[in-house]
Amino acid sequence: MTRHSSDNGVRGTPVWLGLITSALVAGTFSSQINAAPDAVVTPPPSAIVARSAVFQEWRKSMLRNAASGRGCFRADYPEKQWKPTPCVTASPHPYITHSTTGPGPETVGNGTDYSAGQGGGLISYGEGSFGTSAITSETQGSTADHFSLQLNTNFFSTSACSGVSNCSGWQQYIFSNPGSGTAYLFIQYWLLNHPSNCPSGYTYYAGNPGLPGCYMNSAAASVPIQPLNNLSALTLTGTAVSGGLDQLTLSTGTSLYSTYGEDTVLNASNGWTSAEFNVFGDCCGNEATFGSGTLLAVETMVSNGVSTSAPSFALAGTTGETNNLTLASLVCSVADPNGPYIWFQESYGATTASSCPVTPISLAAPTVTTTETGAGTEIEHFSFTWPSVSGATYYTISKNGAASTITGNSAGIALGCQKSAVVTLSSCNAAGCGWPETVLSAKNTSPCN
Repeated sequence: MTRHSSDNGVRGTPVWLGLITSALVAGTFSSQINAAPDAVVTPPPSAIVARSAVFQEWRKSMLRNAASGRGCFRADYPEKQWKPTPCVTASPHPYITHSTTGPGPETVGNGTDYSAGQGGGLISYGEGSFGTSAITSETQGSTADHFSLQLNTNFFSTSACSGVSNCSGWQQYIFSNPGSGTAYLFIQYWLLNHPSNCPSGYTYYAGNPGLPGCYMNSAAASVPIQPLNNLSALTLTGTAVSGGLDQLTLSTGTSLYSTYGEDTVLNASNGWTSAEFNVFGDCCGNEATFGSGTLLAVETMVSNGVSTSAPSFALAGTTGETNNLTLASLVCSVADPNGPYIWFQESYGATTASSCPVTPISLAAPTVTTTETGAGTEIEHFSFTWPSVSGATYYTISKNGAASTITGNSAGIALGCQKSAVVTLSSCNAAGCGWPETVLSAKNTSPCN
């Protein structure tokens, strides 16, 4: 599972939350939520939706029913099926390993990063996501919103080295976001310390910086360019399946994109024991440069499909790409039945947390009063009001998964004849949205004239 934290990086609503259900009289709803005049959307709409329980349940369901077969796929929320899309070829750039002498603790990456593990046991599933308290800007060179997300394995022994001394495998699950044009989702395979006579399909990289070796990309899925302010909605998921297909999925808060690779390329399923996830420069040892005031919370989840124990962690990053943030010393390791994960922060000119976030967020659900007008007609309007919830600074309302942020204590919807809807309301603050939620359901039984 993925936990989408809110704007200060503390964990948000867990996807396993319980529900408070209230009966809503049969009525009419329209296809859109008509929020009260004081309703505003502060994060991007995709980030709001990505934090909602209904979106997370949809995302988990789609991952459990992963697109079958070799190819690239897309699913748009709230559709229930994967749609084949043409695979493309990503730019053949090397995403290199860390150097033996990195730039030091003021730069995340190039070996200065936390990785999560299962106490030395094998990993079959890894996932990374962010919570953001502030991002003022990000550039690579002169290009804004140019970065990569990487979920990287450890270096491991692989038969693909074919007996080459000191050779090892390394597998990277990559989302390349160049800031303009097309973004790409793909797996990059490495035979580290391999000489220049690379196997067919590989390209040789001479090293310095990073280790030398041979690298190759999987088929890539094309993805729309993601603006930096949507970072908190992005989730990168990678799997390694012995004898099967390794899959890579990106969630953007509105859609899922998926590509694949053969596990037999490196047999990563037999050697993956730790996972590094973060935002870095896009290839070739480059740096993602964030503006002052940036604070990121990083969540890296690892699973072997069995254990729910808190994961191990180490300062053991593998990539050579970097960002200019400073890694906080606090690391929180959390046992979770939906997947054990580590939580840490990195910043530039911002104060990081001094203690682990409390999870789940303990805000009461709104106590909602419903007023209806136009009962028994083709269009019926509903107004929702609630008293302020202690500790809440805003609320979210969703209708059939389409979410909006409410800064006051009221909202409204309308619904057409023979239509039904589920309306969910949550109390939220800087630490996320609380649980349980208030869930209202209704159907307009009025005949359509």
